[in-house]
Amino acid sequence: MPDGSEARLDMSAFKEAYFDDLARNLDGWSEGEVCPGVPEFLEALSSDGRVQLGVETGNFREAAFIKARRYGLDGYFQYGGFGGDHLEKLQVVVAAIERCQEASGLVYGAGEVFLVGDTPSDIEGGNANGVKTIAVATGFYSAEDLAKCRPSHVLPDLSGTQRVIDLIFGYKRS
Repeated sequence: MPDGSEARLDMSAFKEAYFDDLARNLDGWSEGEVCPGVPEFLEALSSDGRVQLGVETGNFREAAFIKARRYGLDGYFQYGGFGGDHLEKLQVVVAAIERCQEASGLVYGAGEVFLVGDTPSDIEGGNANGVKTIAVATGFYSAEDLAKCRPSHVLPDLSGTQRVIDLIFGYKRS
C-alpha cells in the first residue's frame, strides 16, 4: 500500500494527464453552448461594484477554468470552492465564500450571498450554509426536481437578466 506521498504523486500525475486531455479535447469541441442568459448575467454582475463573483463546482479548480475558458466565461471568476478542495458540496460552498471574503476583505452575511446552481447538490449546499439559492433548470434536472430542494427561486434559465438581478438585489434591500 502506498504511503501518503506516493498517493499524492499518483493524484498529481492523474490531474496533470486529466487537465491536458480535457484542454486538448475541448479545443476541438464543437458541441455544447452557454446556457441562455449566462453571459449577460455575468457581465451585468461583474460590472456592479457591489458584487463579487465566485464559483462553486464539483470540478477541480483547473478543470473548472479550462471548461469556462472554452466558453469565454473564465474572466468572470477568480475565486471559488472546488471539488478538489472537498468532496461534499456543503464544504465546497464554504470554501467559495471564504475565498471571496478573504479576497475582498469583507464578511458577507447569509442574505448577501447567492448561489446559482443547476443541480440538487448545488442548492442543498447553499441551503445548508444559509445562503439564498437560485436553481436554474439548464442541466440534467428539471425545474420540478430542483424545486424539491427548496431553493429561494427556480428559473428555467438566466435569460431576462434584469429579472434575475432584481431577485438578487431585492433580497439585499430587505
